[in-house]
Amino acid sequence: MTPLLGQQFDRIADQVGGAAALTLCAVAGHKGQVYVPKEAGDDKHLFSRVLGKRAFLDLVAAFGGEYIQLPDVLGSIEPLRRIGLVHDLSKTGSGTKTIAAALKCSRQNVARILRDLDGVGPIGATEADNDEPAEVQHAAA
Repeated sequence: MTPLLGQQFDRIADQVGGAAALTLCAVAGHKGQVYVPKEAGDDKHLFSRVLGKRAFLDLVAAFGGEYIQLPDVLGSIEPLRRIGLVHDLSKTGSGTKTIAAALKCSRQNVARILRDLDGVGPIGATEADNDEPAEVQHAAA
């Protein structure tokens, strides 16, 4: 599961692939929900054009005739980008004050990300999202 993008994103990605799901959400996620046609029809449909024929056929097979919720991945990408930047800058020896100034965010936000990076399991995951019991995870750390 991709905790920061959510279960609905995972549901779509399981059917069409991660790259196609990300593309679909980036193109139409601002709508909140979209209608998936019952039949693929011609290659001129927006989803066919941006996803490619194979992913569009997979989308129609899985969700044809339904309205599906699309997560706003653009709102999720910036926090993911910030996590990567905090990680990279911390590896250069930069402190929280320097990183916060460089990324134009608070020192508290940088400190929280660094704490999360030191934790166990995917960032943004709840304990229920983890595959192993907490005692197994913490013992491995």
